[in-house]
Amino acid sequence: MHRTLMAKFRQFCACFEDFIPKTSIKFPNRLNCFTRIFKYLGDIKIENITKADIVDFITSLQTKETITRKFRNGKEVVTKQPLAFNNILKHYQVLSAVFSEAYQIDDLIAVNPMDKVPRPAPRKNDAIKEMHTFTVKEIRHILECLENEPLQWQVIIRLMIDTGARRGEIAGLRWKSVDFNNKTIKIENNLQYSPKIGVYETTPKGKKNRTIDIDPEIMALMQSLRDTQKVKTLKDYCFTQPDTGSPIFPQSPTKYLKTFGKKYGIKNLHPHALRHSAATIAVTHGANIAGVAAKLGHSDTSTTLDRYTHADQNAIKMGNETYRKALRKKAK
Repeated sequence: MHRTLMAKFRQFCACFEDFIPKTSIKFPNRLNCFTRIFKYLGDIKIENITKADIVDFITSLQTKETITRKFRNGKEVVTKQPLAFNNILKHYQVLSAVFSEAYQIDDLIAVNPMDKVPRPAPRKNDAIKEMHTFTVKEIRHILECLENEPLQWQVIIRLMIDTGARRGEIAGLRWKSVDFNNKTIKIENNLQYSPKIGVYETTPKGKKNRTIDIDPEIMALMQSLRDTQKVKTLKDYCFTQPDTGSPIFPQSPTKYLKTFGKKYGIKNLHPHALRHSAATIAVTHGANIAGVAAKLGHSDTSTTLDRYTHADQNAIKMGNETYRKALRKKAK
């Protein structure tokens, strides 16, 4: 792709499908997103699109755009029903992926305008589908089942549970980022995949590196995995493909967890559910929101508060109960 071919946003997106990182947004949904995106942004030069343009577009999705229903006979009917919140989020995710491509891979733009565009918030009447959250008991069961699995997958899944890190961040972990003495890992890489490029490395989603302390049991497993690699040839990446020594695909944890869940009868098991559970359990048991935000790699605490308000309310309730019990205690 060359700058001369990508003068307008519409033209860039026409070639983008071959390069788009694999996300949870399936192609038909992306196509619908692009139709609306082109309506507002398609004829603007990509380097001229600003944060204000994108915010205006998101606002239009929330206030003006309605659902078009397509029937089996091919007839399309524009309804008065507003776009669902999750539908609006998909547009935001597509734009994030497109501008990330233009900024990180092609150097078409000097600044990524999406970096400063806040994630759309639910409208007053939006019905939000809650992400599945595993209980402490269910997480313990997952950990018990993991003991029967290959060492590399034991480490990967336990790290996801312990850190709440994203799958690409775990896939991109290098041995140089593992501190065995202080029992920490440094999240500074994120692996993504696109059909045209293959596996490639970017920075973590929040654009900031972060250091996370790790359960000593997991560090012991990581040491065993490192020793196993040394017998062959120590690789740069912690988690590698058996035949080539290349890093695992960032989608591999999702596929593995799906098979793992079927094997042990665990429903709704995927990387983001583990991330969501790690945050929810931490907040519910009194963890500081700022600390949880830093651990997850959120750029600010408002993101964490928006997503885990229900858990935070439980933590506040627990704090209130602790306070009341302290008041009831008689001074000795």
